[in-house]
Amino acid sequence: MDYDPQIPNYPPQPEQPPQQPQPQPVDQQPYAAPQNQQPYQPPQGNGAYQQIPPASAPSYYPDYQQNSYNQPTYSAEPYPPQSSTPGLSIAGMICGILSLLTCCFYYIGLPLAVLGLIFSIIGMKRNANGKGMAVAGIVTSAITLAIIVIMLIIVLVAANSSPYFYYEFENWLESLY
Repeated sequence: MDYDPQIPNYPPQPEQPPQQPQPQPVDQQPYAAPQNQQPYQPPQGNGAYQQIPPASAPSYYPDYQQNSYNQPTYSAEPYPPQSSTPGLSIAGMICGILSLLTCCFYYIGLPLAVLGLIFSIIGMKRNANGKGMAVAGIVTSAITLAIIVIMLIIVLVAANSSPYFYYEFENWLESLY
């Protein structure tokens, strides 16, 4: 083996037992500052503060990153595509409410009630977000249908009980126009 001055601790030296530290007397100051060093003085300037760069915190989360302005940016996996907005539930509820308001006019209330019932049922099956509105549309449409059916039964019974019903009904319609 040749001696190479480029490699430190070559050739390997046999291990020596660790040395015990020697106790120092109390009156000595082992960590005294050097005598030629000046005490710290803040820099003199025009009164402006110095810019100190902020320390960067360790990242504990793999998706957490810092941008150049030292503000957190987050990245995450995109959410799975959600079902459509509760548009059909809203349409069913609106049709149900309007049908309830116009149930005295069966030619307006009946189609609105049927549309409200259809929209609400489809909206309830497609989207769980608008379930409350779909239930409101179903309830108001069902109430409207019940009222219209009861009104039609009353009108038909009254029409068959009076021989002059059709004549009086035509006169009433002519008086409206």
